[in-house]
Amino acid sequence: MKNTPIAGALAQVLAQTLASWALLMHLVAFPDVSIWVIVPLMAAIAVPFRHDGTFRDRALANFAAAVVASGILWWEVLLSGLDGLLGGTLPSPGPVLLLLLAGTVLFTLAGALFWLRRNEAPTHAGA
Repeated sequence: MKNTPIAGALAQVLAQTLASWALLMHLVAFPDVSIWVIVPLMAAIAVPFRHDGTFRDRALANFAAAVVASGILWWEVLLSGLDGLLGGTLPSPGPVLLLLLAGTVLFTLAGALFWLRRNEAPTHAGA
């Protein structure tokens, strides 16, 4: 339990990195760029940075980022499935979906690790 804040911070950084890569991959596919993916994904990347320093607040920020990232993940899955049913020609967003899935899991893990320590006051080393 002593290293929980370090593991949570590491999971958060990895999740933000994967979400950033997913955002970059979405932006590179210029014809398929959607503001409905870009804005929430940028919010999911930025939300964990805004916290008051308590473990409870950091946990809630990471859980919020996980909810947003999973919403984008399901949005992309449903849109690609609908496009396939209607005989569309959009390319499959496979790599973006895998990055979002891994980012969602890591945001959730970071939130859970911070939640375990929610009643403790953070120290400088663990915050």
